[in-house]
Amino acid sequence: MYHVEWRFVPVSDRPTRYNSGVNARNSDDGRIWHQAQTGDASGGSLFGETLVDGELARVNTRDQLTEQRVRPAGEWNTFEITFADSRMVLWVNGAVSVEWNSCQVPTGHVGLEAEGDRIEFRRVLLKPL
Repeated sequence: MYHVEWRFVPVSDRPTRYNSGVNARNSDDGRIWHQAQTGDASGGSLFGETLVDGELARVNTRDQLTEQRVRPAGEWNTFEITFADSRMVLWVNGAVSVEWNSCQVPTGHVGLEAEGDRIEFRRVLLKPL
């Protein structure tokens, strides 16, 4: 289980469209990456460049979102990502946001991304299940 708490620092002239991510099962060279999106537009989804039958392909679970669980800039959010074989599940603020059941990358690195916006992280925990 990978637990991360985060929040964006609000920008007064731009109240929306923040973007960043929490990464899991990434390769050393960055070619393979899986990101839990933190932004307010598609926050709570998983996407990335991954292996599909041995070839690099884009994956995006944004279409699975049934509700926006990411809180606005200035408020703390909690992401928990669980991994089991080919399954990755993203919990956002206490409830499952998306499930991806066909990850063909069994291991990798975790990371945090700040993409142009000031984002704060706390309580970053990685616990083997």
